[in-house]
Amino acid sequence: MICLLVIYYLEFEIKPKQRRNSEITAPEIRLIDENNSQVGIIPTSEALAMAETKGLDLIEVAPEADPPVCKLLDFDKLRYKKKLKREKSRKNIKKQELKEIRLSPNTSDNDVNIKSNQAVKFLEKGDKVKVSIQFRGRQITHPELGREIMKQLQDNLTNFGTIEQGPSFENRKLTAIFKPLSEE
Repeated sequence: MICLLVIYYLEFEIKPKQRRNSEITAPEIRLIDENNSQVGIIPTSEALAMAETKGLDLIEVAPEADPPVCKLLDFDKLRYKKKLKREKSRKNIKKQELKEIRLSPNTSDNDVNIKSNQAVKFLEKGDKVKVSIQFRGRQITHPELGREIMKQLQDNLTNFGTIEQGPSFENRKLTAIFKPLSEE
């Protein structure tokens, strides 16, 4: 049971809690009102009374400062805005995918052009493209056919992407990974 608690505890980072209202222990604070104008250095009790009359919370913004800087805000509204900001930043992050295009050494020129057009679409979307040329049976005795197709693909994709990982043989496959130009 203790091990589970320790693992659970270590998984989450501990964030310092923002002190508010009666949690603020400093005798004097520098106060900023709800309109972002500076009120000045006043006793904490006076600032708490001011916050209570306006129906707001007194939130410590900079505890390291001397005296600490506090602001009059609606705490629930602040929390809601931070939550919206976090969600918006998560939505804007695009996860880059690795798309694969498979060919064989006997693929005709027209089919190679069609596959390169598909690779261009992937690169324009911002995804990486892995091109694999599979050698079956006795095709492995003619690796130059695969290299020619790879060279043709590389020429077709020069305006849209660059080779991230060069053409290499792995288990009867000639593979190369292209990355979009916008990533550089």
